[in-house]
Amino acid sequence: MMADVNNEEIVNLYESDTFLAQIREEAFRFSLNKEVQPMLIDEEMAIWDETVGKALERNMYRSEGRAEGRTEGSRSKMLSVIKNMLLRNQSDEDIMAIAECTQEQIDSVRATL
Repeated sequence: MMADVNNEEIVNLYESDTFLAQIREEAFRFSLNKEVQPMLIDEEMAIWDETVGKALERNMYRSEGRAEGRTEGSRSKMLSVIKNMLLRNQSDEDIMAIAECTQEQIDSVRATL
């Protein structure tokens, strides 16, 4: 077996053309072991579960980020409309009707002008 090889033999094997082929063959033989197969399947399932879990988590955060971005974009647009209407001396009632905002939001924007 490969585990029985000393360091000098490993260097010689590495420099040979058959090194990777021998490793693949040893790994294949190892995977055929009936005691090892359940462990390999468990490991593959754990890797799959982790991969799927990460993908689901990424998608969830992306969705939340998109929703948050849309909300922030809408708020930014509303504040811009309020500011522009204030600069044009529009009444607070008109601003609330057009920008669909509250008096507090108008007062907050007015304080920044």
